[in-house]
Parts: sequence; C-alpha cells; structure tokens
Amino acid sequence: MSTEHTTRVESTQGVTHTGDGHIYVNLGAAAHEPRKPTFRQLPDDQLRWTRRVLVAPVNMGKARTTLEETGTVILDGAPGSGRSATARVLLREHHRPGGAFRELLPDELPLHDPAFVDPGDRLLLDLSTAEAGLWHAARGGLPALRQTVRERRAHLVVAHALQALCDLVADSRRLRRKLLDRLARGDLAPTDLAIFMRVSDPEPLTDRSVTTRALVDEDGVQRSLITCWRAVLTYAVSRPEGRRVAPRTEMQSWLHWAAEGAGDRGEVLLDLLVAAADRCGEDRGAAFAALYASARQAECASPGAGAHSAETTDLLLHKIGVAQNLGPAAPSASARGGRS
Repeated sequence: MSTEHTTRVESTQGVTHTGDGHIYVNLGAAAHEPRKPTFRQLPDDQLRWTRRVLVAPVNMGKARTTLEETGTVILDGAPGSGRSATARVLLREHHRPGGAFRELLPDELPLHDPAFVDPGDRLLLDLSTAEAGLWHAARGGLPALRQTVRERRAHLVVAHALQALCDLVADSRRLRRKLLDRLARGDLAPTDLAIFMRVSDPEPLTDRSVTTRALVDEDGVQRSLITCWRAVLTYAVSRPEGRRVAPRTEMQSWLHWAAEGAGDRGEVLLDLLVAAADRCGEDRGAAFAALYASARQAECASPGAGAHSAETTDLLLHKIGVAQNLGPAAPSASARGGRS
C-alpha cells in the first residue's frame, strides 16, 4: 500500500540542478551563520489597545524616566498590579525607526547572547508569572543583556514576579535593606504595601547570626519600617476595603516573633509598631486599637500557655499608653516579664 504525497509549488528559487546524479540540500542554517534567536512579535494594534485601556500606576512616570535615562527598567508588584501591561505601554512610547517590539522568551534563549538585540529594539522580558528558578536563571544573564541594550540604543523592560523578588531578598541583607528603603521613599500604593508585607518578615530583621548587629537595629532600616508600617496601618483602618483585608496575619507574625523568637530585639519590634501607629494622624487611635487587637489575637493563637505572648501584649499596651500620655513611663513588672 502506497501513500501519495503532493507538493504545490507557487514559486521557484534557490538551488537548480541540471545534471546527472543526486543533489542534497540542507534546509537548516549554514554552519558558518550564527543562530538568530526567534521572538514573539507583538502587533502594534495590540499595543495601541493596551495603551488605551491601561490605568497608569502611580509610579509610571518614574519608570518612564528611568527607561529613558538608562535604557532599562525593572517593574515589580503584586499579581494583578498591571506590570505586564505597563511594560508594553512604556516600550511602545519609545518607538525608534528600524527597531522592533520583541518579547524575549527566557526559558529558550541565553540572555547573554547579543545576537537578539538589534539597534532600536524594544525588548520585553516578562517574568511576572515565572517560577523562582527561572528568575534566578534569567538574572544571571541580565547584566550582559543590559550592556548590549545600552550599546545598541535599544530599550528593555523587565517585569518580574513578587515571589522571585522575595526569594532574592531572602538571601541578602543588603537587598532587603535597599528594598525597604526604596519602598519607604515611594508613594506606597497598595501593591507596594503587598511587597512590604512579604519582605518585612521579623525573623531575618532580628537575625544576628551573620553579624553582631541585626538589621532592625540600623537607623535607616528603622525609619523605613516605621514609614511602611504607618502606611499599612493607615490603609487598614481608614478605608472600607482596607478593613476587609487588614494585615492581621502580618501584625500577629511580628507580635508572635517579638514574644517568642526575637529575644532582646522583641521590644524593638514593638517600639517600631507603636511609632508607626503614632504617626497615623487622625487615624492614630484606630491604629493603636488595631495593634492591640492583633496582639490579643496573637496571644490566643500562641502555642502552649502563651505566657510570653501575654507579657508582650501587656508591654505593647503600656507603650501605647505612653505614646498617648495615658500611663507611667516605666512598665509594670508583669509587662516586663523576663526581658532585660
């Protein structure tokens, strides 16, 4: 049984054979030609539509300036914050004659390969849904890619995942310090607060296993933490949607660690929370109440008898009273417990 194959020829080009014998044609790339990576091209009408429907995030102007001045900008944020759409719009605004809009596929391409950056290109590297391993792999090639982008007057926007950002910060005191500083200096939109909630884990902030000084003891880190916690508390107590998603879990985590794991740095954690609530303006009383309620909930959820958590709640209540000029400067013996 045979199968007939038919090939329709619309035009002829390439090799012509006019003699006897066989001819072999290699349909792959010539051995001496470098492999030109493939891309996902994004049509301009799709970019125009994205521009029309995008609600610009609060920091878009800053991102636009960074892209213009350096050729590269990295966007972060929580899921649903519009990172990918913002990246596309920023790149469309930087159209250059001769360049193309291309989306890099980091799981298929070596980012250090300069072959896929042409003069004037607008490149999108979207890692917003990437696994942490892919982000780490792509991160290794970013310095070389950015250098090529600068040399060829192209533009690159990287949209990365919140989880990947948290993974990077988890391994570096320096990055955690820098990220907290950057958040505190920004506008602290809800997406920024979501990032803060993830990177303000009190355990690494009070860790002194690497150096004799914990991050939470640094003046700059303390200022950043107070600024960000003030924004979190204000958002949580002043807006109806904030009350529905009040950061009880994160506050309880801080209070539980202050009681059970932070040792002599536990009182510093309490001082930072009280200082943040004290800066909440007209929401100051509600912020203090939210702190105290979280402390009571943490106490109830504490394993065992929760004696340390009860002492922490008493100490927090004392500090709130001092901030409101309602109590003595020295805490009671029960509030101090075993703390030095």
